[in-house]
Order: sequence, then C-alpha cells, then structure tokens
Amino acid sequence: MVIGLLFMLHKRFVHTYQEEHDRMSILPMVSAAAILASFVHADLNRNIFFDVIWFTSLNLETVALVPQLWMMSQIGGKVHSISAQFVACNIASKVMTVTFWMWAFTELVDRNGSNLAEIGRAHV
Repeated sequence: MVIGLLFMLHKRFVHTYQEEHDRMSILPMVSAAAILASFVHADLNRNIFFDVIWFTSLNLETVALVPQLWMMSQIGGKVHSISAQFVACNIASKVMTVTFWMWAFTELVDRNGSNLAEIGRAHV
C-alpha cells in the first residue's frame, strides 16, 4: 500500500503538488518536538529511549497539520473540499481527544488518590 501511495504521489499525481506554496520547513518542529520530549516524558516502561520516542511522536502528531495549514494560508484559503474536510476532521479529533482525557483523568484516580494506571503498571 505504501509503495502504491508513493508511486501515485511521485508519478501519477505529481502535477497536483503546489511547490511554490510549500515553503515551511519542518526541521524546527521536529527538533522542538524531540527536545521537549527529552525533558518532558512519561516513565511508562522504565526505558527512557522508548518513552522519549513515544512522546516525540505525540508532539509531532500535535503539529502535523501546521505545514498543511501554512500552505492553505499561502494559497489564500482556496483549497479542495477534501483537504478542508481532512483538516477539519483532524482538528475535531484532537478536540475530542483532549475533552475525553480532561473528563476521564478523574476516573483513573482511586479513593486513596492513587493513579490506577500507575498501580496497574507496577504489577506488570
């Protein structure tokens, strides 16, 4: 599937790429995500490498649509409806995820104030 997507991206639909509007570098975002994750990460499996990698991926997921939004703003907001729907659905997904965890966080704390997720991990 990945090979098919890469073929379509680089051969079949290469004419749809708007290179003149794609001027945002992702290197600062990737670097910031990795640096932030190295300082702020969980201790889920007591392996700092995998915890930092996981938190880097979470940080990158947070800013994944920034280049797409930048390109849309450079075009003047005139985009195909499928692109606008993709961005809107991703934003709605992130809002729902944050809302879920804001409400569900209290569910993970028992009567003694201990975090149930931490207790479950300690027995593994």
